[in-house]
Amino acid sequence: MKIHVSRLLPAPSVVFCLCLALLLSGPLPVARGDILTELEASLNSDLLARFYPACQDATYGGFFSNFEYDWSYGDLESEKLVVSQARHVYTASLAAQFYPDNPMYPVIAREGYRFLKDKMRDPVFGGYHWYVSRDGWIKHPHKCTYGHSFLLLALAYYYELTGDNEAKTRASECFQFLETYAHDPVHLGYYPWLNFNGDLIDITPYEKDLDTSLHLLEAFTALYRMAPDIPNLRSRLEEMVTIFTEKIMTPHGFQQQCFTREWTTHPGYPEESLNDDIKHNRIYYGLDLETAYLLWEALEALGWAGDPTLMEKLKKTVDFSLDNNGFHVGGGIPMIGHFQADETVVVQNPTELWWAQAEGLNVLLLMSELYPADPRDYYDKFLTQWAYIQTHFLDPVHGGWYETKDSTTGPKGHIYFVAYHTTRAATNCIKWLRADDTPPTPPSNLQITGTTQDSVVMQWDPSSDNVVVSGYRIYLQGQDDPIGFVQKPPYVLRGLSPATSYTLCIRARDFAGNLSDPTPFVVGTTAEAAGWGPASAEASSISAQGTMTQSGMVNMLGVFLLPVLMACSLRIPRRKRP
Repeated sequence: MKIHVSRLLPAPSVVFCLCLALLLSGPLPVARGDILTELEASLNSDLLARFYPACQDATYGGFFSNFEYDWSYGDLESEKLVVSQARHVYTASLAAQFYPDNPMYPVIAREGYRFLKDKMRDPVFGGYHWYVSRDGWIKHPHKCTYGHSFLLLALAYYYELTGDNEAKTRASECFQFLETYAHDPVHLGYYPWLNFNGDLIDITPYEKDLDTSLHLLEAFTALYRMAPDIPNLRSRLEEMVTIFTEKIMTPHGFQQQCFTREWTTHPGYPEESLNDDIKHNRIYYGLDLETAYLLWEALEALGWAGDPTLMEKLKKTVDFSLDNNGFHVGGGIPMIGHFQADETVVVQNPTELWWAQAEGLNVLLLMSELYPADPRDYYDKFLTQWAYIQTHFLDPVHGGWYETKDSTTGPKGHIYFVAYHTTRAATNCIKWLRADDTPPTPPSNLQITGTTQDSVVMQWDPSSDNVVVSGYRIYLQGQDDPIGFVQKPPYVLRGLSPATSYTLCIRARDFAGNLSDPTPFVVGTTAEAAGWGPASAEASSISAQGTMTQSGMVNMLGVFLLPVLMACSLRIPRRKRP
């Protein structure tokens, strides 16, 4: 039988209908593996490889902040803000877990940690200075709770990376500083600004705010995961969750920005050319989306992610932004909207900032994991947002992210514009796209290879994983929470009592958070104490942490000048902090 080819082809009208259906249905689905490959490549080439090691200050320590559009250096002598310094320590510590075979990131994290504790920490009054000169001289006497939130975040991740007990001690000190001076025991929450000696000061017309509270929520979550034994830490994390769900979030779903100490809303700065209605009802879309992710992270850490009331409020915050001009049809998240008296929302400031785009990418993929059947189709919006970022925020010529949409000649870095938001979003998205639920193999051959009067040395054969082993958790028999972390063996467990036996095991952890089965327990017995004095030179060093170093002497000299500076009534520039 003769077959005519024309009879095998659909009629022209059918072809037209099929093409029309494809056009109306939108783009063809993108494979998760392709997006994963793109994100992994971008994390390395557009973020980590651009900032590190270029931002390291090899002369004075810490990190440079200013980069021009082509990644040439900006002002190298500009001050070092505690926020950007801490964010770099966090990012380097996170990168070290993501790329455990790259020896550069642990070194960068360690050097940044040293700058924080040696140059920015106040050994006299406690806490950390808001910013210092490039070489570490005090440049501003005030202490900022917002800045301390990033210190806690950095110290928590650095502690998880290294297992350095000094970092845990510094984190506990920082938390207790906030507990003593910034916490409101009556109305709860935290005040944003302190004097050099811990006294409350009124730099802002409002007394509490969303931004400070949000990053304390993030910091307390991270610290609670790494060091749950810090006194009052869980209570404060629970408190921050309550503040967000009962004080900051409105019944409509968006969040208020500024508050009095009693948590009534405050309009903010009086000189702004806006009426009070707009001030009270501004919507910062990026902050709302970021809050949803950080709230989920806190609920996970507390074991509350199954609470339907709390999860409903989290979802409502995301959905309000998506449904009220906070996400364009083709992607992109504007800066500010206004909730009007008739309960409609208009965009007040359409500027699109890099960090809001990253937070949108992060939370959209999270929501697609939590609510895959939701009619808003969060995953489709995630794909749209990633395509939008690639088109309008990734520099195809010089690499890196633009600060604002298509700002081809704008800076690639400044004191707030570092790789914090973007790296967190990229690593989270990569983790979820991998859908890795395979735990590492258990470590093998765990042994105690040395002891002193106050420490034991643990050694083992490394684990393997289908993706990557990010580190090892150390457990004491009878305790559910780990007592230490380390990226690679060996591990030195310090601060122990002389002539005491400790029964220990370890579990490997991958970047997705999967834990291996524990090793068999081993017993290590510390040596007996010998006479007066500290048990070891190392213990002597630890016990003398409060001793004045050369850097401490410099800072103390600066302290005597602080009352003079305070008399000048210094005022912080009010650039909106992302």
